[in-house]
Amino acid sequence: MANGGRLRWQQAGGYPSPNAYVPPLAVKLRLICRDPLAPQREIVVEQFPVELGRGPEAAVRIDDRWLSRKHCRFLLSEGMLQVRDLSSRHGTFVNGQPVSECQLMPGDELCVGLTHFVAEYEPELVHAGE
Repeated sequence: MANGGRLRWQQAGGYPSPNAYVPPLAVKLRLICRDPLAPQREIVVEQFPVELGRGPEAAVRIDDRWLSRKHCRFLLSEGMLQVRDLSSRHGTFVNGQPVSECQLMPGDELCVGLTHFVAEYEPELVHAGE
């Protein structure tokens, strides 16, 4: 569907209706930097997927020489965020553990390069036309 919704399969009579609409989930990710001297204390991401890195091609740029140009990607799947390392040189860490891909939960610590963040988000229902 062009609006990003999904069909609802439990309709009256048990048949899906082509007009049945389940609104897509929208997530607003806030990455709160834990370093009080960091120039960028908070990063807000509302469009997914999105790549984080130090290169000009990254949608979310961080000036950290320990980051790869394309370091990691944030993906949205059924209202939950996932982080995927993009074969970065120094790795992506969630709660102190190196990850290639994992679910990023609210309150998790994300470490990329020398930068440490706490992830905050809540899934929200978005209705068509809003």
